[in-house]
Amino acid sequence: DEAAPDSPIQFTLTRIEAGTYTAALPFTPPLSDADLREIHWYLEDFSKWPTGPDYQRAARIERQLEPWGRALLDSLISHREAARIWQQFVDADSGDNGKIITLDATDPRVLRLPWELLADEGGHLFANGVGLRRRMKKTTTSATRPVQLPVRILVVVARPDEAGFIDPRADAIALLDATAGLGDQVAVEFLYPPTLKALTDRLRDRSAPPVHVVHFDGHGVYNARQGLGYLLFENEAHKNDLVDANRLGTLLQQARVPLMVLSACQSAMQQETNPYASVAARLIRAGVGSVLAMNY
Repeated sequence: DEAAPDSPIQFTLTRIEAGTYTAALPFTPPLSDADLREIHWYLEDFSKWPTGPDYQRAARIERQLEPWGRALLDSLISHREAARIWQQFVDADSGDNGKIITLDATDPRVLRLPWELLADEGGHLFANGVGLRRRMKKTTTSATRPVQLPVRILVVVARPDEAGFIDPRADAIALLDATAGLGDQVAVEFLYPPTLKALTDRLRDRSAPPVHVVHFDGHGVYNARQGLGYLLFENEAHKNDLVDANRLGTLLQQARVPLMVLSACQSAMQQETNPYASVAARLIRAGVGSVLAMNY
């Protein structure tokens, strides 16, 4: 069930590689909705058409980034159990690839916070190879099937004529470069046309190899009036087709696709009064196993 906006929030801190984790602990977000709106403006709007006052506003926000990061860390380790797990994590040998700790929560209000800003008195932690993975835990689990190689990634590159320009090559090139060294362990397939009907037909085609990852490369839109997020697919005329997350999630759940990647801005964006409104959260609630999305 959806959590009420004023319901208690809980989280679990996990060191996956060590097999240690905390019990569910209470959490109070240290950043206000106004703070989050400032960060959103700085990342999304400031660079477009800045004027004199915009630079002053941006400078104020930049001065707050590290204090916000310290407030986030303080809120995370305010409980003795979490502080112990965190200190073990910090003290552990990171090797050459950095290290990641996992924050699990069933409430999206935890996940929408800018954890990338985490900082201590020495500065932002990401500069030292420290990362935090946040996951939305589902109250119910869907059946999964063993993945047999190759892992098949179905890429949907949607560029409706009415939407703003995004280079259609950028994500595709990065994905192909990232998987080039994996040989026949990974197969990348591009959906054409990038319509919901074509996606439905492909996922329901039992004569075709099963899809393990759907990678959506396109626009995410957030309807403030409805308080809901959508993905912009194309229709047959190459115009906007706003696809509701519940509809898409049901399709992926029925096709038993374990992972969806949303390379679409605002696909994890939430309304303050309804944190379950984002595309990512609603896909999870619809039964998709895992969703990787963008807050900004």
